Amino acid sequence: RFLSKSAEKSQSFFKTLKKCTKKSDFQWTAEAEVAIKEMKKLIVELPTLTVLMEKEELIVYLAAARVTVSAVLMTKRKTKQMPVYFVSRALQGLEIN
Repeated sequence: RFLSKSAEKSQSFFKTLKKCTKKSDFQWTAEAEVAIKEMKKLIVELPTLTVLMEKEELIVYLAAARVTVSAVLMTKRKTKQMPVYFVSRALQGLEIN
């Protein structure tokens, strides 16, 4: 299934988890709560990936934010764009900026 800009949308959730070195360090933040609720809402209506048919044209969408990058490969069927493949990840360390 495809979740647009998943790394960007889940960043604050994973930031909360990253600060924990042991179980007692865990502090659930309001920001993480908002992020997890937003992701749950989006997951309910996720489009599924589709198989590319021979000679179909492809559309590439790229997104870059300060701490995330993502791309999705789409095809158009009738009047609807369908995701074929996607990648999304959070940047770390020297990759940022």
